[in-house]
Amino acid sequence: MPVDRDIQRNQERTTMKLANIKIGKRLGIAFGIGVIQLACVAALSLYALSSANAAAEKAQKYQHKASLALGIRGDLAEITTHVNNVVSIPRQAGRERDALLALRKEYSEALGYLKANATTDEDKQLLKNIEAAVAPWRERNNQIMEAVKAGQRLDQAKVAEESVVHFTGVKAAIGEYLMYRQKRTGVIEQERQASVGEMRTLTIGFGIFSLITAIVFGSLLTRSIVRPLAGAVGQLDQIARGDISRDVPRRDLERGDEIGLLSKAMQAMSVSLRGVLNELSNGISVLSSSSTELSANSGQMSEGGRNAADKAHTVAAAAEEM
Repeated sequence: MPVDRDIQRNQERTTMKLANIKIGKRLGIAFGIGVIQLACVAALSLYALSSANAAAEKAQKYQHKASLALGIRGDLAEITTHVNNVVSIPRQAGRERDALLALRKEYSEALGYLKANATTDEDKQLLKNIEAAVAPWRERNNQIMEAVKAGQRLDQAKVAEESVVHFTGVKAAIGEYLMYRQKRTGVIEQERQASVGEMRTLTIGFGIFSLITAIVFGSLLTRSIVRPLAGAVGQLDQIARGDISRDVPRRDLERGDEIGLLSKAMQAMSVSLRGVLNELSNGISVLSSSSTELSANSGQMSEGGRNAADKAHTVAAAAEEM
């Protein structure tokens, strides 16, 4: 088919391009490509690991923020208890006040950390809502403690009811913030899973591409070395058997690598052996002609000897008759 012929021609052209590169350099290129592919796979793996770690750190940071929000809610719940104790047990007002102020400092620091690390407008607005819910309650608690310190008697049930109302509002604001944090954590987890999946797909795809590239390049490299070597071995075997009539193929003589040098050397050897055999053949022909001439001269000399003997016998016979 035409497509198959085009593919074959392309492979032959690629093989000829490789044929002009030294075998050692070809092997070095193959080794370098393998090292680069391994480096790319390692880089992708490190990038995937780095992305996963970054996503995990981000999720951990979000969980820490959620934990701080839960801590703020717990501190405010304890503050409710201390305020009620200030009213119900005036003699312990000083100790309860110190505990309340310690809790207030603790949740204020946590709220300040959340505000400093807020990254979105929604995050900042939710924290403002918590502050807005806490501010009037804090002011009311300050008034209660000042009144108790001044010796005023307050309605414990009313104070407890006010604390519950304020705490409910603060709890709702913190609940909205926790829902936002949970939603953000879910988004980060989805992004992490998507990143891991993308890196896994990219790594597998690059691995498959590297494998195909290695197979194709290895096949071309092997073909560019094995086939001409097999031809050279066959040519040497024919020469060893005495057949020096065949020339080395032109494509092997045009190669620029070691196999091309070997082919040129074999071709020169074949031509030289042909010249030696031609000289030997010519020498044998000359020797054969000289041998024929010597044989003819020897025959003539033998015939002359016989003639001389016959004449001698004739002379001897004539002498006896006389």
